[in-house]
Amino acid sequence: MSIEKQMKTTVVLYPSLGAGHLNPMVELAKVFLRRSVSVIVAVVDSPDAMGRLAIAKTTPSRPVFPATKRAPHGARTSTPRTKEEEEEEEAPQSQIRVSTRFTGAGISLAARAANTAKWWSKSRSGWGGGRRNRKRQFQVSAAPLDRQRQHEGRVMARWGGPGGRAQGVAMGEVEGRQGGKGLGAGDGDGETGPSWGRTGVMERRGGTVPEWSGARRGAASLRRCGAGRRRRTRAWRRLLWIGGRPARQEATSIEKQMKTTVVLYPSLGAGHLNPMVELAKVFLRRGVSVIVAVVDSPDAMGRLAIANPDIAFQHLPVPPTGKDDKYSHPIMRTIDVLRAANPALRSFLLELPAPVDALVVDMFCTDAIDVAAELDIPAYFFFTSALADLAIMLHLPYNFPRTASLKDMPEAVLHFPGVPPIRAMDMATTMQDRESDIARARLHQCPRMPEARGFLVNSFDWLEARALEALRRGLCTPGRSTPPVYCIGPLVQPGNTNTGRSWERHACLEWLDTQPNRSVVFLSFGSMGTFSAAQLRETARGLENSGHRFLWVVRYPPEHQQSKSMEPEDLEALVPDGFLERTRERGLVVRNWAPQMEVLRHDAVGAFVTHCGWNSALEAIVSGVPMICWPLYSEQRMNKVHLVEEMRLGVVVEGYEKELVKADQVEAKVRLVMESDEGKKLRERIVMAKEMAADALKEGGSSDVAFGEFLKGLKKKSSAELKT
Repeated sequence: MSIEKQMKTTVVLYPSLGAGHLNPMVELAKVFLRRSVSVIVAVVDSPDAMGRLAIAKTTPSRPVFPATKRAPHGARTSTPRTKEEEEEEEAPQSQIRVSTRFTGAGISLAARAANTAKWWSKSRSGWGGGRRNRKRQFQVSAAPLDRQRQHEGRVMARWGGPGGRAQGVAMGEVEGRQGGKGLGAGDGDGETGPSWGRTGVMERRGGTVPEWSGARRGAASLRRCGAGRRRRTRAWRRLLWIGGRPARQEATSIEKQMKTTVVLYPSLGAGHLNPMVELAKVFLRRGVSVIVAVVDSPDAMGRLAIANPDIAFQHLPVPPTGKDDKYSHPIMRTIDVLRAANPALRSFLLELPAPVDALVVDMFCTDAIDVAAELDIPAYFFFTSALADLAIMLHLPYNFPRTASLKDMPEAVLHFPGVPPIRAMDMATTMQDRESDIARARLHQCPRMPEARGFLVNSFDWLEARALEALRRGLCTPGRSTPPVYCIGPLVQPGNTNTGRSWERHACLEWLDTQPNRSVVFLSFGSMGTFSAAQLRETARGLENSGHRFLWVVRYPPEHQQSKSMEPEDLEALVPDGFLERTRERGLVVRNWAPQMEVLRHDAVGAFVTHCGWNSALEAIVSGVPMICWPLYSEQRMNKVHLVEEMRLGVVVEGYEKELVKADQVEAKVRLVMESDEGKKLRERIVMAKEMAADALKEGGSSDVAFGEFLKGLKKKSSAELKT
């Protein structure tokens, strides 16, 4: 039967909105698949549910490579298959087309479907089906796949032959009963190690896959028995020799893979997950295998996985702490959850089929350093805030007032290497009360950060030259060595660059299209930035009195947070009477959210009123938009000091530390940036910063070179361990 005829059995399922309609449609998809019908589920407006379903259909209990997930027909396995596994075999989920990767092994659904074709080809070759049957089975499995997958399937079909059956028997018998020559790592899985390796050789002789399949699994067995990193590496290389020949080509390929496997471990929340995803893209561009292990954010992970099909994600389940309503600060919950996730992280790292060369953690994941040390995996911090904030945190244990809280001495000036003097009131809100739980927790974490092998920082050399120099000279950690610092930024979300179809764009972008260049003031304060109703009214008056065009993202005040959606009539109640009508020709108020990166990159935007979150600051820098700084919480006041006093890329709204910023202050700062000579100099400075940011990311730029040095260090460590 030709591929063209097989493609006639392709069905597209189109559910209505909501999980109540999506779930039954997925069950219907299974029925189609059991009848060898290719099926695609087209989902509208339910990315979270779609992400969860895709994760449920593709994430195994532990990450495995599909080529070794289960033995072919006729093979005897060490454990009987369950009814669910048999049903999955009859209707493989791999044929549902979803352009994303979720499993820890980093295998896309398209790749799993290609693997299904290969597996059928090998099995039928063992039954004597011959080349024609093998090709026919490949066509059935590969019909919904792209041309590249079809080519892979044809190659694997040709590789089949009499060895297919031998491979199937070997995978059952060798895995289950022929442990034989253990490598001394333990009685159970330790003996299984060389058996898996022998299976790899038999697979090679059968003409299907090279030795690395067996070698990966042998090394994984040793890892589960607690063997050290060097020992596991030596075992990996030994497994490639089982069968009487060295297989040098395969060994070289595996050593390259082993040198470039990295796990990224972000903290909770999109503000930490998004930069880690951008870092994953940098690793992928360098040919590094990368997995993002995510705790407590399945919805965000699902959305990001759909948007980034080349990145592998793994969700780590964490038992509930039972104290969600008892935390004194939200970050205390973050620290508690991440600490509770350590066993899941450890199990995940142990069960990966390939050795991990680095664990890159977020600034709040300090406890994960213990897991990395236990497993002999180098740990690095990815610092997603300003480099100057890192200098402050590392020096804080040496310079923190020991007798009084910062909140009791707001005007006191603190000094840190490489950073402008900072008033106590501008230090992070988590450090204001030295007796609070969060301050004690952070003071415990800061001295532990130098235990890491190094710091990857989302910044670039030109932007924070003084702080970088202080860190490299060891001024921030007197009496102990400072790990290497690699400025590899700015890493920001690119935004939606597909502007060819206007219906995909947010309405505010279409409004911006009608405005003159550099004429609009954009106000946005992050996902957690809320103001009281009184402050919203003052801000509205200031914008109206300034006479300038504006795009303003408004969220519900804290006193109205019980409602999740904001209706137009609610918005009118939050601003002065008649404000929306009087400013409708030059202003637009958007409820809750706007595509910030796309807005900042629009030619119509001339100034950005921001809460000084570091992600937002970097987005403004790479877009060349001067900032009006209005810090709200966390480390944002420190960032304000860096942006205004050190980098000179913005101005500050006076009164931000008080209960209310007056309308005349909003008006004055908008006029300063948009009209005055000082504003002109500010724009010239931010344009220079934009150019320097672009240069840093180019090949041979400072951030490109720094990331190359980081990878070179990883490869040197891995090579040294391979030699030993």
